[in-house]
Amino acid sequence: MFIALFLILLGFFSTASHFISVYRSGGNGWAIGEWLINYNGGFVRRGLIGQLIVLSNLKGNALLILVFTLQLTLLSIIWVYLIFKLIKFRFSWTSILVVLHPCGLLMISWDQYLFVRKEIMGLSALILLILSFRSFRYQKIILLASFALYLVSIFSSEVNIFIGPIFLYVLWNNRTKSKNIIYLFYR
Repeated sequence: MFIALFLILLGFFSTASHFISVYRSGGNGWAIGEWLINYNGGFVRRGLIGQLIVLSNLKGNALLILVFTLQLTLLSIIWVYLIFKLIKFRFSWTSILVVLHPCGLLMISWDQYLFVRKEIMGLSALILLILSFRSFRYQKIILLASFALYLVSIFSSEVNIFIGPIFLYVLWNNRTKSKNIIYLFYR
């Protein structure tokens, strides 16, 4: 448990230092530029999130802060969810291996160039979908956010299409709850 928590904290501070470094250098082509691909030159298959960001009319450091805030929000959804899963499974070796695997929770932490991939939008949408089936006050809003984020993610990175079957599986596996939530929209 202590090793896992240490690696999570180390990963968090590593990610934070990457963000600060990229911010101080004024951004870069991957950490920022990839997220700013937009439709200003015509339709581009990966441009929806960039178009939404460009619509903010922010420039310079304010634009960097917006992109970093978006990235950190999406990363936080994934990190917090997986940390709660670690706690739920009492830091079993299997959960530690899944969460701390280089493709898991800390995938972004070890990348010195801070390549925050747009695929995190699809993963965050999937986590929001899973959370929308929990019984609490804001489940309708979270369900709508999940669908909206997934739609944006598909038109921002075509790789997110491959999360679609998992998305459908989660909906199918929770079809009774899905019907109840959808029913709540019509009330």
